[in-house]
Amino acid sequence: GASNSVVVITKTLTLRGGWDASFAVQSGLSRVDGENLRNGFRVWTCSLGPDVVVALDRFHITNGFSADPFTRGGLTVPCIGARTTVSRMLISDNLVGVNNGGIMTMTETTITRNSAPSQYRGSAIVNTGQLTVEQSTISNNAGNSGAIDSPYGNSRLTLISSTVSDNGALGITNVGALILQNTILANHSFLNCREDGTLNNAQVMSRGHNIVEKQTCLTATPTDHFDVDPRLGPPQDNGGLTPTHALGFDSIAVDGGPASGCLDSQ
Repeated sequence: GASNSVVVITKTLTLRGGWDASFAVQSGLSRVDGENLRNGFRVWTCSLGPDVVVALDRFHITNGFSADPFTRGGLTVPCIGARTTVSRMLISDNLVGVNNGGIMTMTETTITRNSAPSQYRGSAIVNTGQLTVEQSTISNNAGNSGAIDSPYGNSRLTLISSTVSDNGALGITNVGALILQNTILANHSFLNCREDGTLNNAQVMSRGHNIVEKQTCLTATPTDHFDVDPRLGPPQDNGGLTPTHALGFDSIAVDGGPASGCLDSQ
């Protein structure tokens, strides 16, 4: 119900925020604040079929809370198969940033300073469905184990041109399918990636041009770089809508992506 979330979406809908005072130009982000009492957005399209698509653009989702682990998150999509696109967002300071059980595509988004209860993984993202993250930054989230948790054998997580960095002990904990392309995993005190899916026939694949500071779960392609420091700067305003990590002048990531089709939010 509406009392559990600031915004509940139950039909095909596109919401765009960040408008200026005259509603003529999208120049920033609109704030959706759960006030540590409720979710920011809940997409609740469980019985409406695959043709229902929800699109969210230019919002800052913050202070989201839910006591229910199945609907926890600043942005929560608990319905299997629910289709959601998320773009140009800042998701910060929530009890779990994103909880996805559907089919989600996320672009140009920063997920930062989120947390998880000590008995749970996934402070930034819990993915039990299919999630593709592109041109995004996931950093400085705190939790017991894993900023990104993909805990089921039938889940699928794809990271393209993104950065996962400085999230405490663990970057990614994965049981299902994991695909990385042109992505940086770095600066976690224990492991950047932990593959827990050997009993579930988990598939981990590199599409190349990845930088993994401490390699533990990928088989290298000729364009990957393992066990190197990517020389990331602190998260800050680097000219975009949300905080990102600038690359040091001597970073191996400078000009290290594919020759074409390379855009990122690192």
